[in-house]
Amino acid sequence: MAVLTVLIEENIYGRQAVKGQISVKFLGIEAVTKANAENITSAITAGVYKGLASVMLGGKSGVVTRLTADLPHVLLIHCMPHRLELNFKDAASKNPCHTKLDALLTGLYTFYHYSSHNRANLKASFESLGKKPLMPTRATGTCWVSHLLTALDHFLQGYSAIVQHLEQVYP
Repeated sequence: MAVLTVLIEENIYGRQAVKGQISVKFLGIEAVTKANAENITSAITAGVYKGLASVMLGGKSGVVTRLTADLPHVLLIHCMPHRLELNFKDAASKNPCHTKLDALLTGLYTFYHYSSHNRANLKASFESLGKKPLMPTRATGTCWVSHLLTALDHFLQGYSAIVQHLEQVYP
């Protein structure tokens, strides 16, 4: 049974204009321990202080605000994969099936994440079926597509144990 692992890294590119000539260079990759504004800013800042530059958008207290406070000359834009992910999320949110799937995955995550009793009983269901426990995960987050894929993977692989447990809870 394969388990999907999400690794978060920021690709850092520098763009500069010298005498009207624009150049873009790949400057490096910085690992991010958790995909939130604080950690992404720290990773990019670490890259910048290693002699790198960065590109990325944020919000009021997001990456843009944090970086431009220290580096006002840096122009921040979304990378193409992130733009694609945002467009995919926007299109998916208009699909009624996606809305139902999101509600299901969020409900399962909440049901097991916030109750140690439910979590323990789900683990027992996995064990009774001879399967390795695979808890429902959050289907939302900064890296939305990878979170959704992980949550869906855990749901599909753990379907029989989840059904068994829920049938015991709600006969």
